[in-house]
Amino acid sequence: MRVALLPVLLALLPLVGCRPAPPCPQGCSAAGLTVIQSDYLGAPCPDSSPCADYLDLLPPTPPDPASVTALEAQVASLHAAHEANTPLPGPPLEGEALRAAIVEGLALGPLLDGLDARPLRISQATRAAAPFGEEILLRVHDPLVGAFNLLLLRPAGEGPFPGVVALPGHADPPSYHRDRYLGAELARAGFVVAIVQLRNHGGDAVESELSRRMLVAGRPVLGLHVYEALLARKILRWHADVVPDRVAVMGHSGGAEVAALAARIDPGFAALVVDHQSAYLGVLADGRWLDDTVPALHRIHPSINDLGTSETPVYQDAYEYPRGADPLVTFLRGAGRSR
Repeated sequence: MRVALLPVLLALLPLVGCRPAPPCPQGCSAAGLTVIQSDYLGAPCPDSSPCADYLDLLPPTPPDPASVTALEAQVASLHAAHEANTPLPGPPLEGEALRAAIVEGLALGPLLDGLDARPLRISQATRAAAPFGEEILLRVHDPLVGAFNLLLLRPAGEGPFPGVVALPGHADPPSYHRDRYLGAELARAGFVVAIVQLRNHGGDAVESELSRRMLVAGRPVLGLHVYEALLARKILRWHADVVPDRVAVMGHSGGAEVAALAARIDPGFAALVVDHQSAYLGVLADGRWLDDTVPALHRIHPSINDLGTSETPVYQDAYEYPRGADPLVTFLRGAGRSR
């Protein structure tokens, strides 16, 4: 039945906010250098949908129904084995072997190749005073995955400051991470916080069907999110107000999954901060798939989740960070200076 529904749901994508955005007007974004931190550039381009750019990465023809059936059968089998606590085959992985397996499982090789040298275009949409300093909304344009928003929280005073790449949970706008998951507190404590607005991350039918289709095409959405987290680190490293080698990565819920993978791929992060771990088999009770349904990662998830093998210092809290900001700030200050 799910296969029969796939063409119908994909046909409904324009009705639920996935219509491609109009072309960007001439001059609405800066270009030229690898990363440009521009002055105010006026109104941003019309905001693209949560998944329009990702749709552009897919083949123009619908997926073969047989391929979708095979993928769903594979995921169902893995889910049943996971529920039965069946041990996974193969030895534990760590270090470069684990990194290589993650990169392969997420099909990230072509995106990582030349990441530092590849140009970005950044539009500054808004800039406003905030209780901790100021808040800047940026629009990041990447030639390989399209455009996404980045909410930058800058502390008051003179920099440079340590930085944090922050990744929200499913269906959470960047403001949630600012207000509920310690973003504002970190900025108040002297960290530049870059909150990535993850696309196709709504926990809804669109995420479910697009995640299926991207998996069939060999382009897991989760891999695109990890790449966007690495782009955010690149931006902070170039930012005049940030100490380049003191950029941590932090996530809440589904964003914590992205953060953990980003830190495994790029041990240059000063610290990893998480409140959740994943089996990378995000099948909900009603049959929807989250974007972290990636069979290749499920098979190695015990190694990913073994934080004792992390090359990056790790701070792990319970879900929604109940310990608050003080111990996290202490950890981040110490972890950054110890590297």
